[in-house]
Amino acid sequence: CVVHSAAEVSHYGRRDAFLAANVESTRNMLALARQINVPLVHVSTLSVSGSYLPADPQKPASFCETDLDIGQNWNENLYVESKFLAEQAVRQAIAAGQPARILRLGRLCGRHRDGQFQRHPQTNAFWRLCQAILQVGCLNPVLAQTAAEVTAVDECALAAVAGLRSRLTVLMNPHLLSFKEIFPQLPIVGDEQFAAALQREAGSGSDVIGSLIEQLNQLEKQPVQIQPDAAVTLQALDAEGYRWPLPRPDRELAQLCQKRIPMITNGALITFYISIIGLVLIVSRNLRTNRSHLINKIYVAFSMILIEWMTALIGMRFTAPGDEIMLYIWDALSNFGTSMA
Repeated sequence: CVVHSAAEVSHYGRRDAFLAANVESTRNMLALARQINVPLVHVSTLSVSGSYLPADPQKPASFCETDLDIGQNWNENLYVESKFLAEQAVRQAIAAGQPARILRLGRLCGRHRDGQFQRHPQTNAFWRLCQAILQVGCLNPVLAQTAAEVTAVDECALAAVAGLRSRLTVLMNPHLLSFKEIFPQLPIVGDEQFAAALQREAGSGSDVIGSLIEQLNQLEKQPVQIQPDAAVTLQALDAEGYRWPLPRPDRELAQLCQKRIPMITNGALITFYISIIGLVLIVSRNLRTNRSHLINKIYVAFSMILIEWMTALIGMRFTAPGDEIMLYIWDALSNFGTSMA
């Protein structure tokens, strides 16, 4: 069979780029599968379910395996729109007699076995949200009670193999976690105290805090009303002997919930410039007073390492989250500078 899992997974960009990467590529894979006469397995996303019904925003709704268009807000996000249209193309091919199946994946996180996550987590929207919460250092009551679906990538693979006989499969861990369960170490504070902490971090130049602000604005503007229903898939998996394990924040979410050093803030930039100026002045003074050349060489070497490390962090800050190649380069340079220091 042909497994089509390649996609543009950013949630921003040009519409034509999303359509080319996610819709046209799916049509090409369908054509290839027909040409070589093998089934197609199309990897989609649970995000096609949307979050509410524009015709009746306050009406609760369920989105099951056989649903696609229930009137949800699938066209408000470029990524979701492109995956929705890709599913349409696969469904049309299935209706025409082509052997194909769709796998809708939930929010993929680290492995349940050992917590290993993707190489460049800064490109992951949920990682950025978790990092923002850690930077704020507290939860308000609404955020604490908000539930999140987390699907360990290794368990998702096991479930995909177990459910091979199903034509339409939703691969999501049905055991949800609240943000209080994800961050048990964070205190729950009142809205005013939380807003003050959020404002403080927003003013620090953090590059991830916008993810949290956007999430809170969405919850306030339009609460999620559509709930995915994977009952048929769960029954099929149970018949095959597979059951989703309870998610463990200390495993699949370990690398998402581990606070990391921010890429670079305005305060760090100022400190960097002051440090370089200070080192230049020290070297200049030593040269004028004929001090040891060895200490000058040490100062110069330390300055070069500091410049290289801070350049990498600055590069990370101003690189688009979806540019994985440049992020990989900056990450490698950052790790080199850290090890040299």
